[in-house]
Amino acid sequence: MRDVRLIFEKRGLLRFVSHLDLNRAVLRCIRRTDIPIWYTEGFNPHPYVTFALPLPLGAESVNDILDLRVVGDIRNREIVEKLNAVLPNGLRVTGSCEPRAKIRELCRAEYLFFFSEHTDMDRVRAIVDGGELMSEKPGKSHGRKVMKSVNLLEEVYACAYDGQTMKLCLPAGSVKNVNPILLAQELEKKDSAIDCRLVRRTELLTETGAFR
Repeated sequence: MRDVRLIFEKRGLLRFVSHLDLNRAVLRCIRRTDIPIWYTEGFNPHPYVTFALPLPLGAESVNDILDLRVVGDIRNREIVEKLNAVLPNGLRVTGSCEPRAKIRELCRAEYLFFFSEHTDMDRVRAIVDGGELMSEKPGKSHGRKVMKSVNLLEEVYACAYDGQTMKLCLPAGSVKNVNPILLAQELEKKDSAIDCRLVRRTELLTETGAFR
């Protein structure tokens, strides 16, 4: 028995498929293959399949992470080939490796924001470099549900611009997570001349580098 880390991409119309539906689709695809997945024990056994970080609805991704636990002597290359033969269009495994970083070490993610040709990137830069973009998010106070104001740009680890594209490195993981789709929506609310056409997650990161 061993763990295998798969690198995959989710692109095109699949960006509108929720994380829960993606999980179900991947499990169905695995069952269509003869990959010897390890199942948990107990009354309701289920296959050991773990996504490193859910992707916000509406965003694409490359270099995303999916962990499997397998038994037997199957090679990583066989796993990749068997899965790609049954996965739907827009979902593809691009590589594999032995897991090194643990999921709890995941703390950041890089995103590309693609803006329309009519968007003045100087206006985007002015907002982002200003370091403040407020949004209302649900929370709790003394056991009651309340709306809280949060600054989506409070912790930007890196920022770069290239033509009509912006790259941001944002908090991600179980401790703190900034939704890039929400950030894009708030940019458009802040300035109606801003039009973000696509958000793509390009890398998951730990404190020391790429999550692998």
